Amino acid sequence: MHTNGIDWITGMLDPERFALSSKKTTDGHLLTLEHRRTGLKAELAVGPDAAAVNSMETMSTLCGMLAKTFTDAKLHETGKHEFAKQVRCFYANQLIEVISQHGRCFFFNAKNDRVAQLVYDGTVYLIDEKSGNKVVLRTNGSWEGFGHGGTLRDLVTMMRDYVMKGDRIGMHFIGIQRTFGKGNVWGYPEDQMEACRAAARLLPITIEKESERAA
Repeated sequence: MHTNGIDWITGMLDPERFALSSKKTTDGHLLTLEHRRTGLKAELAVGPDAAAVNSMETMSTLCGMLAKTFTDAKLHETGKHEFAKQVRCFYANQLIEVISQHGRCFFFNAKNDRVAQLVYDGTVYLIDEKSGNKVVLRTNGSWEGFGHGGTLRDLVTMMRDYVMKGDRIGMHFIGIQRTFGKGNVWGYPEDQMEACRAAARLLPITIEKESERAA
C-alpha cells in the first residue's frame, strides 16, 4: 500500500494526465484533483488529520468524484489506469440504468426500489438488485446472489471486461435477436427493445462493429 497521496497518484494514475494539490483551510485541507487535458477538477474537503489527507480511501473518493464529473460532461478516458476504470464503471452503470428503464426492466427490483450497480474497487463486483448481495464476478465463479440467468450473466461479464480493459460491447448483445422466429431473447416488446438500443448506442460502452471494441 502506498504511504501518501502523492505516491498513490503516481502509482495509480498517470501524472502527465493528472495534478493533485492540497491547500490548508481553517477546518483542515482542500484536496484538488485536476485532469490536465480538459481542466476538469474535483475538490474534497478533509479534516486536519494527516492520515485522512493521505489515505487511500480519500484518494479513491477524490478519483471517483472526478470520474463522475467526466461522465457528466460525456467524456471518455482510455487506458487501464485507475481513473479510466472509474470512468468506465460509471458508463457501465448508465447502461444498466438504460436496460432497467425499458421492457421487462431487467436489473430493477420494484419491491426494493433498487437498480443493480457495478462497483469498481480494484476489481469489479455487482450489487444485485434483488438480493442486495455483493456478487463477485469471477469468470468461473459461482456468482452467488446473482438473480439472473446465463444471458445476463454474459452481459455483466462483458461490462466487467469493459471496466477493466476497455473492451466495448457489441450492440447485437443488447437484446440478442432470436435465431429462429421473431423477437429478442430478453422478451422485451419490440418498441421497448428499440428504445433501449437507441439509448444504449449513445453510451461509449457500446460499439456497432466488433473490430472497434477496444476503448
